Amino acid sequence: MLIDDPVPSVRRAAAAGLGNLGRMAASQATALLAASLQDSDEDVRFAAAVSLGTLGEAAPPQVQQLAEVLRTAGDKARQAAADALTSGRSQNDTAKPLEAWKRFNAFGRG
Repeated sequence: MLIDDPVPSVRRAAAAGLGNLGRMAASQATALLAASLQDSDEDVRFAAAVSLGTLGEAAPPQVQQLAEVLRTAGDKARQAAADALTSGRSQNDTAKPLEAWKRFNAFGRG
């Protein structure tokens, strides 16, 4: 599977491509994208978060995984995760992770 390829640029392209599959394939793509949120490569995590945001409500919520990206990833992936959390998701589902992200950015990395 491309999402498991040893080359980060291939995994990144696979994660980005999954977001373009459309709403009909969202439930199948979501599990792969959720796994990609934990990838060792920052750009792969970024592409996965962007793809989850693109799928929006069509993808089952991955709030816990996206919240972990907010807590641990670099700036680019954190921003994509925040965008994904606000993309067509219920405010009740996303309020806690987004509040933590806002505090993190307001007071630095701690």
